Amino acid sequence: MKIIIIAVYLFFYAAQLSAAIERNQLYSIFDVAQELYAPNLQDNERMTFNPGRHWWDFDVWKAAYNTYELDGIKHHNIYLFGGLAQTNFMSIELATLMICHELGHGFAGAPLKVNGNAVEGQADYYATGQCMRNIFDALPISNEQLDSILLTLPQQVLNWCNTAQDIEYCYRGLYSIAGQMEFFRQHDYIQVDTSWFTPDSAVVSEIDHGLDYYPTPQCRIDTYLASLLDNERPKCWFHP
Repeated sequence: MKIIIIAVYLFFYAAQLSAAIERNQLYSIFDVAQELYAPNLQDNERMTFNPGRHWWDFDVWKAAYNTYELDGIKHHNIYLFGGLAQTNFMSIELATLMICHELGHGFAGAPLKVNGNAVEGQADYYATGQCMRNIFDALPISNEQLDSILLTLPQQVLNWCNTAQDIEYCYRGLYSIAGQMEFFRQHDYIQVDTSWFTPDSAVVSEIDHGLDYYPTPQCRIDTYLASLLDNERPKCWFHP
């Protein structure tokens, strides 16, 4: 199964570095995530990615996680809608980051929202940590594809990966974060420029466990970077 997924992924990857991804590409990520997470589910748990028939046609920029119990079964549903997948800045790397963020709500652990899901900052920190690393390991890219990624990123940013244990993963992680920065810039309800070099200076005195709380876009970028580079969770949302 893994060999088939990798072959399909490499076939589709080359044309998508600066464009939307195809439905089949998104499903290659879903398939790997399912393969990785299913063995760790309890007997009374189920995981489904984009349940329903028409999600690809929903012209909304949204990814989501929800969970509910029915007849003694706990269901984990993860969504990434077609409107977001087909944006001009979407990539395999960014889609993986977003899916891992949503998985993080269910599997990243504390700190938690009042509903028991991981808070947004914790889900961000989880996304560019082990989750994305595991999926990238199952969906490798060629040297030529990696070179194309490197051309899109500032050299000063790439230098942060010089001491990384897995430099290819670090580069792909940076590329996913660059896509998230573009999402923040283009989203109708956000439209905020974020920076590689100017972190959020806020220092919180406690963690916000509210259902509707999100750290600032810059704080979220800082969190993705912190996890990718093996640094501590930023104080703009986390308080020990």
